[in-house]
Amino acid sequence: MYDVKAVLKQLPRTEDGRISSLIIQGRPGIGKTHFAQALVPKGAPIVRIPMATRTAEDFGSYPLPVRDKVTVLKRDANGNVMTDGEGNELTTEKEVFRVEQALSESTIEPLMERNIGDGYGVLVLDDVTLGDPRLQSAVLEVVQFGVIANDQIGRNVIIVLTGNTTADGAYAVEWSKPLLGRCMLVNLEPNFDIWCDLDDNQNIEPVVMGFLKDHGSFFAPEVGDDDTTDESGKTPSPRDWTRLGLAFSGFGGYKKFEPSIIAQSIREYSNCFVGTKAGAAFAQYANNFGVYPTGQELFDSEDAWKRVPEDRKDMLSGAIAVIFALRNHAIKLLNDKLSDKKACHEIVKTMFDRTRLVASENREVIAYMVKYFVSWATDEANRKDRINVVDATAGVMTSTEYRNDRDFKDFLDALWKLNNK
Repeated sequence: MYDVKAVLKQLPRTEDGRISSLIIQGRPGIGKTHFAQALVPKGAPIVRIPMATRTAEDFGSYPLPVRDKVTVLKRDANGNVMTDGEGNELTTEKEVFRVEQALSESTIEPLMERNIGDGYGVLVLDDVTLGDPRLQSAVLEVVQFGVIANDQIGRNVIIVLTGNTTADGAYAVEWSKPLLGRCMLVNLEPNFDIWCDLDDNQNIEPVVMGFLKDHGSFFAPEVGDDDTTDESGKTPSPRDWTRLGLAFSGFGGYKKFEPSIIAQSIREYSNCFVGTKAGAAFAQYANNFGVYPTGQELFDSEDAWKRVPEDRKDMLSGAIAVIFALRNHAIKLLNDKLSDKKACHEIVKTMFDRTRLVASENREVIAYMVKYFVSWATDEANRKDRINVVDATAGVMTSTEYRNDRDFKDFLDALWKLNNK
């Protein structure tokens, strides 16, 4: 969670009053695009243009309709081609409209000055270093002056260029010196907590979260690291863990894995995504993770947590994975009951009660659960639809039971801080 006002204060202005452009570089899947989205207030328009498949010619102009004339066959009222006295086909000129270049993201229109005025927005030129090296010269005018095809982008639109470096194991080109001289360069370092909050990671298999919390060295190691890079040269990246977690979720969780011709075991399957060293460590962790309940099991009965062996209850990575699963299950239930005020209260109350139970051994899971949940419930774009969830949260928090629970003070503090960002 970023304080947008503090972020905007740190961004300098150019001589013509525009917000300086940014270059954000870091390892694949680290959250560069998410970082760009956090630079402006919620609801501000954000346009992403993938650059890896572009050429310099593709980026030559903004996709405004261009009037043109083409030569076509002349036809009569019945659609038949007309000919002259000698049987030659007659032609005529016809006026048409076309897009001059392949840059056809019409959604860029909201960022133009004539539409956005002094409002905030973000234009993300994604994976610049994976595209044609000449692209970096092609985008100079956009970066320096906020102009594309002689049309002006809003002065408070932040232009963000993202990319990997050759050190990240990517087939990347170096940033050009002209671009480096016109942008702030942000080296984005791996941050597991931020990665956990990425929208793409909200539905991944919880055991992946637990493993990475307990085995941080496998989260985003440097390419070629001896302890995490396998014999094929595969080093796991945050994006690899996202893909593995979503793959497990796709067939109902790692417990429902079925052997096939592709992979005979969870270990072999994990190897396909994160390499043999990380895959072996993850498979061993997953094998021991079976003592923990699923999110649905914990939601349905507090006994599901009571049955967990005592030595596993105080294992932070396991507790966080369980709370992650619980939160996701509760959100799924709430999405189906948003208009039912009573049902929303019951779901929220149960989720909080189960969290408090798990937190008796691991207080940290309280803030971990509420951080994303409150952000989801109060999201500006959906707040009207989720008003019953917001009311239910406030109702539970102010109830006598929770006001008298002094051990739950950390939860209240976290909630207050989130709502006052």
